Amino acid sequence: MLLNQDQIRRLNDFRIKWRHIIAFMLHIGNVLMLSTTVAPKKTGSIMAVLAPILQFPGMLFIIGSIRIEMLFLLFGTYDFWYFTVNNILFGWCFTAILRDIRVIVVLVGCLIVQISIGSDALVGDRRQIFLSSVINCGTHFAMFLMVFLKRVDDSGNGDNFILSYSNSGYGFSIRDTLMNTQLNMILLFGRLVYRNWITMREQDSVTVRRINAETSYIPSRRRCVSYYCTVGLRPKTNSIRSTIVRARSTGSLPSTSGPSTRSRAGSVLSIQPLESYHTPDASRAQIPLFGPKIQQRHRHGHAQTIQLQFVPVETDFNAYKTIVPGFGYLLDRILGSSSSHTRRRILLHIFHALGYVGMGVLVLGALVAWIFKDQNLDHIRPGLARTQIIAFFASLVFCGVFFASYQRQLLKRLYSSFNFLFLSTKLTVASLALGQFLNWDCRVVWVWGAWIWMQWAITLDALPPSTMRLLAFRRSVLMLSVLTFELIGLVILSLELFALDRWIVPKVAVVDRVIFGRHVQSSKLFSSDQNKGAMPSPKPLLSWLFVLLLGVLTRHTVATYNIGVGKSDITGPAAEVIMMGFASSDESAAGILNRLYARAFLIEDPDTNERVMFVHCDLHSVMQLVHQEVLAQLATKYNGVYTEQNVILHATHTHAGPGGTAGYFLYDVSIFGYISENFDKIVSGIMSAIDAAHNSVQSGTIRWNKGEVTKGGKNRSPDAYLANLASERAQYSSDIDTTMRALHFFSSSGKLRGVLAFYPVHPTSLTVENRLISGDNKGYAEFLLEDELDDVVVGIGITNAGDVSPNLIDNGDGTFSGEGNTSIESAEIMGKRQYDTLSSLIKGTSELIQGSVVAKLSYVDFSAVTLDGVTSTSADPYANRTCPAVIGQNFAAGTEDGRVLSMFTEGNLKANVLFQTIGGVIKETPQWIQDCQYVNKVPLLAVGLMEPVPWVPNILPVQVVKIGQFAIAVTTFETTTMAGRRIRNTVKTALASTGVTEVELAAISNAYAQYMTTKEEYLTQNYEGASTLFGPNQLAAVQQELTRVAASVVDPSVPLDVGPTPMQIDRTSLITMQTGVVMDAAPLLRSFSDVRTQPSSSYTVGSVASAIFAGAHPKNALTLVSSFCDVQKLGSNGAYTTVLTDAHWDLRYRWERYLIAESKNTCEWNIRKGGRTSVAGTYRFVHRGYSKNLLGRLTAYEGTSNTFTVTA
Repeated sequence: MLLNQDQIRRLNDFRIKWRHIIAFMLHIGNVLMLSTTVAPKKTGSIMAVLAPILQFPGMLFIIGSIRIEMLFLLFGTYDFWYFTVNNILFGWCFTAILRDIRVIVVLVGCLIVQISIGSDALVGDRRQIFLSSVINCGTHFAMFLMVFLKRVDDSGNGDNFILSYSNSGYGFSIRDTLMNTQLNMILLFGRLVYRNWITMREQDSVTVRRINAETSYIPSRRRCVSYYCTVGLRPKTNSIRSTIVRARSTGSLPSTSGPSTRSRAGSVLSIQPLESYHTPDASRAQIPLFGPKIQQRHRHGHAQTIQLQFVPVETDFNAYKTIVPGFGYLLDRILGSSSSHTRRRILLHIFHALGYVGMGVLVLGALVAWIFKDQNLDHIRPGLARTQIIAFFASLVFCGVFFASYQRQLLKRLYSSFNFLFLSTKLTVASLALGQFLNWDCRVVWVWGAWIWMQWAITLDALPPSTMRLLAFRRSVLMLSVLTFELIGLVILSLELFALDRWIVPKVAVVDRVIFGRHVQSSKLFSSDQNKGAMPSPKPLLSWLFVLLLGVLTRHTVATYNIGVGKSDITGPAAEVIMMGFASSDESAAGILNRLYARAFLIEDPDTNERVMFVHCDLHSVMQLVHQEVLAQLATKYNGVYTEQNVILHATHTHAGPGGTAGYFLYDVSIFGYISENFDKIVSGIMSAIDAAHNSVQSGTIRWNKGEVTKGGKNRSPDAYLANLASERAQYSSDIDTTMRALHFFSSSGKLRGVLAFYPVHPTSLTVENRLISGDNKGYAEFLLEDELDDVVVGIGITNAGDVSPNLIDNGDGTFSGEGNTSIESAEIMGKRQYDTLSSLIKGTSELIQGSVVAKLSYVDFSAVTLDGVTSTSADPYANRTCPAVIGQNFAAGTEDGRVLSMFTEGNLKANVLFQTIGGVIKETPQWIQDCQYVNKVPLLAVGLMEPVPWVPNILPVQVVKIGQFAIAVTTFETTTMAGRRIRNTVKTALASTGVTEVELAAISNAYAQYMTTKEEYLTQNYEGASTLFGPNQLAAVQQELTRVAASVVDPSVPLDVGPTPMQIDRTSLITMQTGVVMDAAPLLRSFSDVRTQPSSSYTVGSVASAIFAGAHPKNALTLVSSFCDVQKLGSNGAYTTVLTDAHWDLRYRWERYLIAESKNTCEWNIRKGGRTSVAGTYRFVHRGYSKNLLGRLTAYEGTSNTFTVTA
């Protein structure tokens, strides 16, 4: 539908009359809209309502000023579609993020941008174009500002909306994205101002400016498939007509669009004399032109001819000479003489083809990298880099020749064109941001390959085509390239920020919390029977739809797992309980150096719903009795979700933790029996850690790496190690393993949540003289990292450390000692070395774990395992089996870390008559068992044959856990260095077909049954060999059973015999010889909270502050008090804040019995130089506990010391 002349006239009259008022209202609305981002909530709401009211007349005016037929041209322009889709994406994302009154601002802003896009594409007035560009930039800037100021919680009092991403030591956040975007806006705005100034300078004629003011024309930045020219001009003076005629003859018509193209006649645009057109007051009629074939006459009473010509570029071969001095001569030599027209054209096409090949190589490399399963491309990075360099230079040659084929004037117009500058700048910033974010994996190749491709498309678009068909092709390529790049870039960023898995079931809480700013409890997301595999109830619907869409778009792009972490206190009685490890009654607990914890790591495969719950415990060992009770409680609470198949209870093997939890006589006798309080504390703590991990499940990724620990241990049985085959020893550089392996657990936003590491060294830096509960050297390393990383859960487990001591100094008397002046210092030295290595692993490069999660377990009666493929002989009738459990007499010799009975020495094969007699009285060892165990092993006790209950467990679990390409072999034994190496190799070979490339050994897990050596080490009968219960073939039996379990991991259809059921011990039948607390007594005429000895008035950093309280027995408060000693600091407001608890390594709690029923409770602070808490200020000690009267009633108390100052 065309407007008639009368309608055009009235529309122009209306525009002239009201344009200033309407423009004023429009701009006031814009200012209000922008101001809402920083205005208070109520004021901002009012402004958000007023803004669209003021802008509405302007919108109607702009829409009303557009002729109907122009809408067809509008929808045919790629600019319109690009900016429209871009605007919709921005608006949709911001609306989803904000979810409050500012949504109105976003919607109005998007509407304004959309109207500006439409008016810019149609009206074409220079000032309107410039104004709409500024509005677009300002509106998007305002939207980003709102996102930046977004608060996470609904009340508006939370932290700024910032998501951080950390990988391999690098960081990236939305803050960086916003800064890049703002910089992009600033650059764009500056270039627009510069371009407008340049254009106005070029058109310095008053008459031309008057033409531009009175006519609608196509600016150079508005190049579209549907070309149109403005007609209906009524020249007011002859000077205007002369200007247009001169422009026609010189080929520099001011109002033409884009870079000029030369016709064969040497002119850009042929326009018939305009004098023939005399329509009064008509200056807005427009005729669309669809290509060079259009050559028509449009008559409204008067004739007019418009002719547009497109000429192939290669016809102008001398144009390049005007670009760079000297470059024309070089091209002359390459392309040949000017007379060789055909040769020039062929070679020019070759150069162009070379550029296309370079582009293709980049895109092909990106595609190959994209489908690579391993997203860390370090192994192919050199070759990929060389390919990129070759392709890049090939593309540069193409671009150089391409640019050289155009005149200087065309390049000038190219670099002043809006499209080129805007898109080029925007895509460059986006590529830099994505490249920084992705930190060199396959997607970086894609990003930069796509960037080069689109820069080429942008350049082609800005330069003139040879045909309209080629022009249409270029526009299509550019539009699809840019939109695809932005869409996939959005998906990539979303993937990195949220890392949703395929089913995206448990991720609604993450999205609500991170995207929509709400805190949602995990329990609210699932139905009551979630443990039965029920789907969650998504709330709200918008977040569910968003997650579903994102999950579909990002399916299988990144290996994600459902990850949970948890931590809970398992510190046992802090006084008058023998510690487990050295079997010495002298090592009775009398305080706390640092607390013991259970740390749970939950991993779920979202594809199969298979789970693994790995619980790392600061204990000497997780006894089978504890394992059975935890499994029983898990079965009741979680209804089959966690079973013996997928739960691993692993111990660090500290010798500074209370014992009495085994239920088996050999391990409880030195503790004076079964300690129910300690057992209950450990079980409840493990369950609490599992609950915390279960309830904190969220999507994330797992990475692993490994590193070496320098001076991290010493082999305490080198002679036994040397008994192994020389060819086997030659494969390794040391007689201990120095490698630490670590699993890193990240949230979907890239935040580190937990670290589970393994390193083979005994936690025996604290000697038998120690009286304080502690995790020893591993506990110190864990403390340092958790203290440094705040809310990250860190556990360092033990592997093949059976013959590895942390004490590096040989005293020459068969004992080792640590490098510190005290055993605590020695533990700190060895712990610091483990901390240093693990800290560097956390910050260093790591490999993404990808693949299925599978866990399998089987119970084995190790007293009677038959070895497959091994035949017994008359010389060795028991070569094909294991033996009933027997401990050798050299077990009583102890180790270099702690000797037991001086009458025994390691390696001594001569029987001690006295102990042989005593052993025979207790239980005579049958001859066949002695033969099975070899004569080398001098039997002390047949502990596996004791009645009615064996003194050690015979039925023990073996387990294999596969987490992607990383596997864990789980055993119950303390495994020596070489034995552990053999196990790793065995399991790695068994799992090779599943893609497993790394195997770690989790020793002392799920039960405890002393040591495991190689057969060669066993024959030397050092302490480790004498403690290998099931004979010389024990290791071979473990390897065989692990292989059997691994076969079921490889192929689940392979049936796995779970084996016999371990003995169930009735805990009520267990006895204890450890007395409890009868009653507590306070000092005469004083209370339990009184201070016996006050601290000094001041201390310097590097000294030790202490206070002694009366207090009571710590056994009373085992589950009631989380910290017996605190250090509190006086703040500037007069209030005290707790800065240290007894979980801190530098705050020691000591207990001492005084007289009969009184206690001395000492709080001791080592004000360490360089410590994070060693800050000058005013402090006090706080001690709390529970006292017990004669009737058994507990009463809480709390005492506070005098204040003291700390100075530097």
